[in-house]
Amino acid sequence: MKLSYYIIETSLQNRGLLLISTRFESYLILDEMFASKYLNYKDTDNLEFLDETLKEALIEYQMLIDDDEDEYAQIVNEHWSDRTAESDILSLTVATTLGCNLSCSYCFEKNKHPLHLSSEDEDSIFAFVQNRLRNVKEGLILSWFGGEPLLGIKSIERLSKRFLRLTSFSAKSYSASIITNGVLLTEENAKILKHSLVNYVQITMDGDKELHNKMRPTVNNKGSYDDVLKGVMVSRKYFATSIRINLNQNNLDSVKKLLHTLAELELFDVNIDFSPVVASEEDINRDERIYLTREEFANIELELSALLKKLGFSIRSKLGLSEGHIPCAALDPNNFVIEPNGTVHRCVEFVGNSSNPVGHLKEGKLSPLKYEDFWKSYNLFTLYQAEEEDDCNNCKYLPLCYGDCPTKRVRGHNKKKYICTPLRFNLEEMLKLELDLV
Repeated sequence: MKLSYYIIETSLQNRGLLLISTRFESYLILDEMFASKYLNYKDTDNLEFLDETLKEALIEYQMLIDDDEDEYAQIVNEHWSDRTAESDILSLTVATTLGCNLSCSYCFEKNKHPLHLSSEDEDSIFAFVQNRLRNVKEGLILSWFGGEPLLGIKSIERLSKRFLRLTSFSAKSYSASIITNGVLLTEENAKILKHSLVNYVQITMDGDKELHNKMRPTVNNKGSYDDVLKGVMVSRKYFATSIRINLNQNNLDSVKKLLHTLAELELFDVNIDFSPVVASEEDINRDERIYLTREEFANIELELSALLKKLGFSIRSKLGLSEGHIPCAALDPNNFVIEPNGTVHRCVEFVGNSSNPVGHLKEGKLSPLKYEDFWKSYNLFTLYQAEEEDDCNNCKYLPLCYGDCPTKRVRGHNKKKYICTPLRFNLEEMLKLELDLV
């Protein structure tokens, strides 16, 4: 037998070891005695150093594998299987509008034409879902998106009623979520979403009141912070709620103030998540005075997660949260992003971008366009990589990220700076923090 290649080792304060399997997203905590036996085995390749207890644990967590097992080949096969096999789920993101009630300076949808779903669009989307749902085993997962999706609350209400009847009569599952800026998340709208079986809400914030109002003003140039917090308070009454905090080079101190405010409001039932402000796929030479590299983001995420835990919030390391063996939903053949006028994308980052749609939806029928070929032919494992870059194929974090964003990879964005998973830089310390091992 042999050790898996995809093991990350990190020392513990008690001189033990934390072993992390990036392939199976599992971990083992070894005390000093077992750590010594493990390291002796690793140095000598002599199984006699592993007593039965340790050996069985390593086998159970698939860290000790058969000599003839080709892990890399299995990773490649699992990836292509996820991309080509018939899906059990139809995954649909619907942008109810391209319009927004905020004017965020960094938004990739800024200055897009504020289209809304028409009744024809709604009919076409429903007919499309009705047809596609026949070919999936389980059901429909729906995400309401925008622009600001709550500007289209009537479309959400109408389409949800039709989807719920459809899935109920066809004995298929149904799950819905919404990504919103929170300003319009009133009691009235929350009740509509609740009746529409929305079960998860993500609300975006940028920092404390002063900075948030500067970064996310209304279209009338007024502050949105107070209304967003009201939306959070309403949301947590009805839904599982997450606040996504956008991070850039200039808002760390402000975000710390925000976290203290959220703790003072005792929002411990709300999940707090951090995300770097990202450049568009065209913005290869981004302004480094604004955008964080992945390593910078990873370090800040760790610092802020430690603060969250100190303030009383629960935290997650993100180990075990991967969905399948693809880097993003865009490579799932049964994933669609639909915007007003029937434009169809694979990725939400392209919403409002008319240059690269994968298809057009009219009267329920999807007409594929040439950019669909990009997603079908994209191959991480044979993709050219510059000499100065680390090869994804040899990376121990490959099973956690699968090369991340395909479009940014192909367009030549700096991989280590802006594409590699942050887990490459903070997984061990984030997991220690989650498990109280620091």
